[in-house]
Amino acid sequence: MMKPKYDVFLSHSAADRPWVRRLASSLKKQGLSIWIDEEQLGPGTDLSKAVVKGIQNSDLVVSVVDPSPAARTNVFLEAGVAIGLGKKVTFIIPKEKDAHTALPINASTSRVMFREAPAATARRFAHLKKRG
Repeated sequence: MMKPKYDVFLSHSAADRPWVRRLASSLKKQGLSIWIDEEQLGPGTDLSKAVVKGIQNSDLVVSVVDPSPAARTNVFLEAGVAIGLGKKVTFIIPKEKDAHTALPINASTSRVMFREAPAATARRFAHLKKRG
């Protein structure tokens, strides 16, 4: 089996882009390689194919869940693709009450973390990666 090209695939909505950029930067400082849409997608790229390939080529899939249900659709679709491909998905959820009540998760394929400062979250992922 081929080693994944990326340590972490970051799935997020446009509303979460500023926080996710800081998370990506912090993950890179922890020595992890990142698949993030704005660095991997260029003009004319087939988004669906690129996302599936990015998920396939990543070890960990991180889905950043926005508090707004309307902003979650693509994040949940990408999580479904990842689970279908046999990947473990970590959902990062806001601490707001009821933000996580409708997560499409299965305990055997997913984990949930509360959103913290990007650097603290990156340290947790670096630790998870080292544990295997």
